[in-house]
Parts: sequence; C-alpha cells; structure tokens
Amino acid sequence: MMLGAALVVLGASGTVWSVVASTTRRRPVDLIAALLAPLALLVALAGGVLLFVPGFLK
Repeated sequence: MMLGAALVVLGASGTVWSVVASTTRRRPVDLIAALLAPLALLVALAGGVLLFVPGFLK
C-alpha cells in the first residue's frame, strides 16, 4: 500500500517536472526531460495499480 502511494507521488511529480522542463529549458535538459516524462507516467500508473490491486507484483 505504501509502495503504491509512493510510486504515485513520485511518478506524478516526475511527470509534471518533465513536462515543464521539456517545454521551458534549453537543449540538453529538454531532451532528457522529454525522454523521462513517459517513464515517470508509467511509474505513476504502476503505483496506481498497486494501490487498487494489492497482489499485482506478488
């Protein structure tokens, strides 16, 4: 339960940071942020699944 909540919080904040950074920062950082945004979204989705399906990773 706690792992799922932590993954949701970290994934959501990572997604927000990545989207903002990819649209406002200069060249090397915006590419890295654009590549990290989908990964952070997947982390948030995996955390949401862990919250609602307790035996998902067992």
